[in-house]
Amino acid sequence: MTIKPLFTVTTGTSTSSIGNTIRIQNIFAVSAETNLTKDVASSSTSLTVANTGNFAVGQRVILGSAGQENAEFATLSGSLTATGMTISTGCSFTHNRGDSVQTVLYDRATIFYSATKNGTYSYLTTIDLDVTSNETVHFDVSTTAGLPTTWYKISFTNSGNSVTSGQSDAQVANGYDESTVEYLITESRRAIGNVSLDNDFFLGAINEARRTVNTEFGFGLANAWRAEFNYPVQLLAGTNYIDLPSNIDFTDTNRSVLAARFSRVSAMGTYPLRYIDKRRWNQLAYQNTFSYLASDTLGNGTATTLTLNSTGDFNTTGGVLIGTNKAAQSIISATYTANNLTTNTLSGLTGLTRSIGTFTVTIAAPGVFTCANHGLVEGDAICFSTTGALPTGINATSVFYVTATSLTSSTFTVASSKYGAVITTSGSQSGTHTLYNAIPAGTQIWAFQTNAVPSYYTVFKATVNGEAKNRLYFEAPIPAVMQGRMLYIDYYKKLNDVRTMSDTLDEPWKDAYLDYIKYAVKRRRDDSIGTDDEDFKRFMGAVGNIIGNVYTGQGVIAITG
Repeated sequence: MTIKPLFTVTTGTSTSSIGNTIRIQNIFAVSAETNLTKDVASSSTSLTVANTGNFAVGQRVILGSAGQENAEFATLSGSLTATGMTISTGCSFTHNRGDSVQTVLYDRATIFYSATKNGTYSYLTTIDLDVTSNETVHFDVSTTAGLPTTWYKISFTNSGNSVTSGQSDAQVANGYDESTVEYLITESRRAIGNVSLDNDFFLGAINEARRTVNTEFGFGLANAWRAEFNYPVQLLAGTNYIDLPSNIDFTDTNRSVLAARFSRVSAMGTYPLRYIDKRRWNQLAYQNTFSYLASDTLGNGTATTLTLNSTGDFNTTGGVLIGTNKAAQSIISATYTANNLTTNTLSGLTGLTRSIGTFTVTIAAPGVFTCANHGLVEGDAICFSTTGALPTGINATSVFYVTATSLTSSTFTVASSKYGAVITTSGSQSGTHTLYNAIPAGTQIWAFQTNAVPSYYTVFKATVNGEAKNRLYFEAPIPAVMQGRMLYIDYYKKLNDVRTMSDTLDEPWKDAYLDYIKYAVKRRRDDSIGTDDEDFKRFMGAVGNIIGNVYTGQGVIAITG
């Protein structure tokens, strides 16, 4: 088990406003325990105990109970018998029959300091833990470290061996950003006292408090502080959707989408879209028939078939329009001569081409490709052609995938599978090589479509090739004239748990979480404490007052469904 010390720092000491006071929560890490069977006089070095089975010479022990005024450290020496122990120096206090004798992993604390939180920490001092108290206090009045802006870290050590704990999180006496979790937890410890609970407990309590607010007041005014306005999403011609942001609060309806609008269409100014429910969307979008491409397909002009999720709504022969996947692409218009309804395959196609540009490739491990302004990202499906010969490792009949290795605006490497091993090229090559975007699985293939600027949208979750997609759908596909333009949406962000001390709390009622933390500490000690607790009621009342008296300067609508 890794033990991380817990401590607080405040400016000033008990006798002066200069320096810092460091309060360390004592963690002794007891590993074995027995009891005295005879009284022990002060200065005695011999102990008679119930058993010594889990003890060893050289161990540090506590005589008495930690926190009591006669508790003290000792070191086992000499030899052990079944019921006898010897300590290296005589006791400072008398101890009674029945008092505990415990081995401890740590009996000292080493303090380090730095001028900045993430800087290099230097050794300050090592102090004995105060076994007569629940905490150990150190006054740092040094001119090199004892400043209001000094950062500290602490580790526990054992004076009898080299055992050392992990280092604590960094703490500072003054200078926390008041919006951080670190600030709230530090203030909580100061208000409550140095309780023997680690930072994970306090993080959990804050998350509980936030979820309580979200449950009691969410989907209404409480959401206002999680609003994201004018979030831009690039439009792709030949698609009737955009993917919603990954941090949106709710994806099954428009409950978390406040508005959607185009910035400009032709000569018009801002072009707002109107929300409609799924039933109305079905009525307006019925004439637009499409399916999704089932697998990655060559885009270098050699492919003659398209395998879709379903071709049941496609004619026996006819034309298709293939939606774009990047802003630099154009909609592909192609005809097919056969429709196999058993395999959902359209065949007899020509012209399936999405060229990026010419490229060169090194013969190396790995082979590095160079193509100016290729616009590729990790995981993109690509393919090749050549007027001569490609090097061993790549060919013109397979789809390859861009890797993160050597990926810049003009260079990249490839793998034979998505996120697979980088390919090594070998042999010789000749001619001019050309790079293409493959047509990836999930691309929309249209049998019938109406090209028009959309006026309506809806929101729902759909499954594409077995993967759930959270999307905003238009009643018509984006026309070529709007390729690459922006849609702007206003939405509510979902509530994410805070996980680190540097996470920030944006909500204006964050100070009320202190009351909830007090309630959580009491509940941890006594699980019979319920929501009638005074601290919990103060917490709920404070949040309710802030939310109930909000002033935004504009009309407020509480969204409830």
